[in-house]
Amino acid sequence: MKYLSLVVLLILNLPVSGQTLYISTGLNLSFMNINVKNINEQERFTDIAFHFDFVNILYEKKINDHLSLKSGFYINQEKGHYIYKEQFYNGLIKPHVHEFLITSADIPVLVTYRNKKFNFNAGPFFGIGIVGKETGVYINSNYPPYLSPFEYGINISTGYGLEKWQMSCYLLYGGKPLPENTERIRNGLIGLNLARAIYLGKNLKQ
Repeated sequence: MKYLSLVVLLILNLPVSGQTLYISTGLNLSFMNINVKNINEQERFTDIAFHFDFVNILYEKKINDHLSLKSGFYINQEKGHYIYKEQFYNGLIKPHVHEFLITSADIPVLVTYRNKKFNFNAGPFFGIGIVGKETGVYINSNYPPYLSPFEYGINISTGYGLEKWQMSCYLLYGGKPLPENTERIRNGLIGLNLARAIYLGKNLKQ
């Protein structure tokens, strides 16, 4: 959190010239893969689902004609599930089904390369779950208590467009801190969206 606060303060103190705000929305495909240790065996659960992007806002500061820094946030949803089998002393095995839908805010820190109407962006992202819903054996209207709200990974995206409008494709791929009895969580998004560019200073034409 200290690192993210430092990035935000740095951006807020940049001079106004050479800045662009991108507001976008579109569709994404979320995927989540969870490996669970279940009574001396390992089970893998994978979920794939389509979602609408709520809103994505990215802020760009140009360094020169080809390089810039970009940050902001993605608001998105991911779904997943896993089944943990609890074994009792009498040999009885009881499955616990965990199904969840979570809404997260992911904050990337990107370096952008631009060449005429094309741009390529890459860097890390850090995310936090805003709200979640759990269904199945348990019903919980709050964020699932066994699932960490934090996530991290890499963000890669490309964009192509005119001065005010741009089509972009992005990938968020990473993981989460592991809950008990879970050996791996990998989650990500592949998104396609339309962005509106709002110029905040002079000499900003792409």
